[in-house]
Amino acid sequence: MKFTGFKSLRKCTQILFVLILGITLFVACSSKSFDSDNGSMSEEAYPGGDNSANIDSGGVSGDISDIGEIERKIVKTANIRSETKYFDDALKALEKLCADCGGYVESSSISGNSINTESIYSARNAQYVIRVPAENFDTFITNIGNLMNVTNSSVNASEITDEYYDTVSRLRVLEAQRDSLEKMFESFDDYSDMDNMLKVQDKLYEVIEEIEAFRTKLNIYDSMVSYSEIVVSVAEVVEYSKIEGEQSFKDRIGRAFTESWKNFGEGCQDFAVFLVRAFPVLLIMAVIAAVIVIIVLKSSKKRSGKQKINKSESEKNTDETNDKKN
Repeated sequence: MKFTGFKSLRKCTQILFVLILGITLFVACSSKSFDSDNGSMSEEAYPGGDNSANIDSGGVSGDISDIGEIERKIVKTANIRSETKYFDDALKALEKLCADCGGYVESSSISGNSINTESIYSARNAQYVIRVPAENFDTFITNIGNLMNVTNSSVNASEITDEYYDTVSRLRVLEAQRDSLEKMFESFDDYSDMDNMLKVQDKLYEVIEEIEAFRTKLNIYDSMVSYSEIVVSVAEVVEYSKIEGEQSFKDRIGRAFTESWKNFGEGCQDFAVFLVRAFPVLLIMAVIAAVIVIIVLKSSKKRSGKQKINKSESEKNTDETNDKKN
């Protein structure tokens, strides 16, 4: 009995050893197959002669091993402040310049009232956010000075090469991970191992979500690089701003004297405009005041007349009383 039990134990040990050996060989073969698949995918997705990075629905292509040979990613932006006497014409010319440069108006806003309207005048101001192709950026900046008086201009160029290709690299890794998870998920022939199947499925969904987020990020980067943003502010003015250098004391005195009379004249004009604007109200107030004065004067006359009559009657009664006593 003891000998038979020993033989059974030995047989079980051999079977267990064979199973462990088989599992080890299977894992090794799978690992080699996966490495081979990744290698072929890398050769197909990243051809050695193409150093550009292109994002499409199928994945990412680009050789990021040599950072010195890749295309630099530069984001150009500009902020321009300007003024014009011909507000409407200037805005039309600005929109035409944008179209000629192959761009578009992303947003625009206008505030204030025109100097030619009957309403209270307040200087109009407009702000345009314009996107133009990067290759026409300098052309737009140069030509806008022909449309209006530019008072301030600032241009900025930011390099996002590192951020861009770091995102490309992360996307590459995530796509490889997605392919591996898809193969793993397809390897479940039945629903006997439902827990692991659901875990792989959840992880696959997470990876796909991250892939879409990185693709969106790259699309935004591409848009920023290919189309430059230009913010243009336009102010309506009666006179253009003058650029003045250093002035002598005599010039400063003369300027102050001229500006004081100018301000005085503008003040008189404003006062006259105020009187004309307020004339109906002032007229009504004057009529009301005149009626009040007339009523008060009539009332005062009646009171004074009554007082005189009462006084005369009182004096008459006094005289009669004195006559009777005498």
